[in-house]
Amino acid sequence: MKKRIQKVGKFYSGIIMKYIGIFLFVGLVSVCFGKNGWYPYEAMSNISGTVYDILLPCLIGFAAGEAIGMDSGGVVGLLATVGVVAADARIGILGAMIIGPICGFFCKKVLNKLLEKTRASLQMLTKNLMIAVAGCIFCLFGHFVLAPMLSVLSTAMSYGIDYLISERWIVLSSIIIEPTKVLFLNNGVNHAILTPLGVQQVEVSGKSVLFLLETNPGPGLGVLLALLCRKKEKREQYAAGLFVQGIGGIHEVYFPFILSNLWLIFPLIAGGMAGTASFLSLGAGLQAPVSPGSILTILLMAGRSDFMEVLAGIGVSVVVSFTVAWFVLFFQHRWKKDSLNASLYEANVNRISEDMGTEDGTSEMEIAGKNGDGAEDLEMHAVGIGRDEVKRIGFLCDGGVGSSVMGAAIFRRQLKACGIAGIEVSAYAASEAPEDLDLIVCQKDFAEMLPDACRKKQIFSLDNLVSSESYTELLVEIQKRRGE
Repeated sequence: MKKRIQKVGKFYSGIIMKYIGIFLFVGLVSVCFGKNGWYPYEAMSNISGTVYDILLPCLIGFAAGEAIGMDSGGVVGLLATVGVVAADARIGILGAMIIGPICGFFCKKVLNKLLEKTRASLQMLTKNLMIAVAGCIFCLFGHFVLAPMLSVLSTAMSYGIDYLISERWIVLSSIIIEPTKVLFLNNGVNHAILTPLGVQQVEVSGKSVLFLLETNPGPGLGVLLALLCRKKEKREQYAAGLFVQGIGGIHEVYFPFILSNLWLIFPLIAGGMAGTASFLSLGAGLQAPVSPGSILTILLMAGRSDFMEVLAGIGVSVVVSFTVAWFVLFFQHRWKKDSLNASLYEANVNRISEDMGTEDGTSEMEIAGKNGDGAEDLEMHAVGIGRDEVKRIGFLCDGGVGSSVMGAAIFRRQLKACGIAGIEVSAYAASEAPEDLDLIVCQKDFAEMLPDACRKKQIFSLDNLVSSESYTELLVEIQKRRGE
């Protein structure tokens, strides 16, 4: 079930991420030149509306069709999306995300199969005629069937969302959103569910709080601050994580810390609920989706009217998650200390018993080594590493634009510092990993979600892709293979 959800989320997030720059363009133009913007200018505002209502749905319809049915699927998906947009521009993006894959699947299973049976001299003519016919059919279907259905559904969802927001039930969404984020389903939740619903809300009210539910960096920042205060031995890692998540918007940096201590999921949920409640109370919202969820991009999309409200909601999230996480870590430390003292006491009793002739005895040093605070929170895991020389390394994550990019950049610097040349290091989305990679590097908990083609390769998994200390073992292994 988890893999299926991730597969759907990957498909839609991959499409949305291709055009996230256009989303940001629309939001930026609205913030600067919209009716309630910094410098209202009707002509630019109209351009933003045209891009939002027509260009974006058509691009998404093309990309969705192309992802399944190649170029012919993309063209048919584009034509079908035009039919949807012509009927009701409000549901253009949602319609494109539905009809695009349908057109792509049709072209893959029907159109492309028929082309294989067509004589080579007639393939170009046949292909174009079939695209035109299929495009006409799906355009009519989108205009007269899908668009009216989605319009009714859109209206119902709008009323439902408004009800949840007015009754504050939307606050409970953090109970689902925060755990799914930590399981690397964050892109699926954001781009496949919240973004389409938020786009519809923007069409009505000009902004949407739904764009803040998953991208709010406050809960993660609060947990990292608590770890920074309570766990002094890894302050550099936590400080780097604060910067990478807050400014860079890469939330994946704190996922390993949560997965290694699942009690910290409760501070995330508490911070998320508090932040959402604040956004609702203050009437805050964003004018376009943001990705990655950086404080800078979020405030940029908030606009003049919601700047302070959004900032206040993020601040509340940080304070609440920090407070809850601090107490969780405090009581864990007390419990661990009490357990250690009890173990040492038992060891002394056993040693005395042994001196008196009993068989059982455990030294204090052994127990301190097993239960002491010096144990590492993060572990490194190497899976299936062979003996061949590595020439091409791929850092993989869900979208290929977050933690994998940071990890690849860090490792390239380390290779250069060690004088190791001739190795290509790049970041990819897991679904787009090239076949000629010699070694795959990813986060430990993400390794089980890799596609089957990636699982057959050499995999080096670790808990934190953005920690420079994590790559020592991999550097040593590469140097051994090169005979250095």
